[in-house]
Amino acid sequence: MTDKATRQQILEFLRDVYKRDYEEIATGDEIASALNLPVEEVRGNLKYLAAKNLIDSSEVDLGGELGCQINANGLDELERFEEVDDNSETKLSKIGEKIKEAGLEKERRKEVAEQKFYGAVIELLDFQRSELKRREENNKEIAEIKVRLEQLEKIFSNPKDQLIANVYQPAYDIMKEIYDNRESLNYPPQNPWKSVTPSWRYKTELGMQKLFEGYGKELKKYNEIWVDFGNKFMEKKDKIGEILRPIFEKHGLLDQSGDVNFGGIKNPPREWLHNCQNVIFNDNIHNEDEFYQILKKDAIKNYGDKYSLFLDEWKNKYPNIFTDLLKVIPELVKELGAKYSYAEFDKQRTILKESIEKLTLALEEKLK
Repeated sequence: MTDKATRQQILEFLRDVYKRDYEEIATGDEIASALNLPVEEVRGNLKYLAAKNLIDSSEVDLGGELGCQINANGLDELERFEEVDDNSETKLSKIGEKIKEAGLEKERRKEVAEQKFYGAVIELLDFQRSELKRREENNKEIAEIKVRLEQLEKIFSNPKDQLIANVYQPAYDIMKEIYDNRESLNYPPQNPWKSVTPSWRYKTELGMQKLFEGYGKELKKYNEIWVDFGNKFMEKKDKIGEILRPIFEKHGLLDQSGDVNFGGIKNPPREWLHNCQNVIFNDNIHNEDEFYQILKKDAIKNYGDKYSLFLDEWKNKYPNIFTDLLKVIPELVKELGAKYSYAEFDKQRTILKESIEKLTLALEEKLK
């Protein structure tokens, strides 16, 4: 494996660690064990990544070895890796289109050959089924073979069943999970259409093609907004967190270490900001009660009822804190400097949810 591939593996591992727990750090030993790589090779690459400012070294000493976390530059580097992969896929797709345009006759002949092959297979299956009828009907093994033969015959003789087996069923398995969790959608979900081969895309019904392509189009828009927002937030989280510090200090919520207690957890203001980043940059909130309700709903959705209880405590003990927080939202938005507004972010998320629903329900109908 090349150093470049190894570094990409390490960055992907650190990104997964961050998604799992933004506070978690990883040591060279842990990374080497998880990726099945030599420790010294991992440490050497970590030094390189740190020198290139793609990762941060933690100030916490773990058994003589410093922990590491991916930073915004590291996320950008991974994005560039993925763009290279996407470009390669695009080139292959264009080549496939040219082959398809230049070889329509070849495709027709292939279809004829496939039909002859399927016919020969069905004849063979019929012969096998006749042979089985002459054997003992109550034999369990023979009964299982008959079932399998009937299933094979159905697949080979019915193009719709082939389409279900190769496109609709695999895509539905992915989309159903996304559909069930769409209300807590934050990260861009998967696109099953990417894993469908050009040949099966061509054979997919036109209406379903449009739904797949529509979902991919809205997903691409959402991903662009999400990446821009995430990169800006990671880059400026410390500065933005400091805007909140005077508010927590005013209400006596900071301890001697400068940490604020929320949900039974003590962390700097920037970490409180991290846990509510999906709503705190919404500059269309009208009053402090609406702000409190939005924060509470988001906390319950992402972390559960227990975590949200600190918001109730704040509302009772420090009723003006939500007013003060609401006042600094424009300053937070300005400091973030995202390319898109929160309203655009939220609107695209809603559009993507609608596209998820349309595609999933259409796939479900195809499987009936």
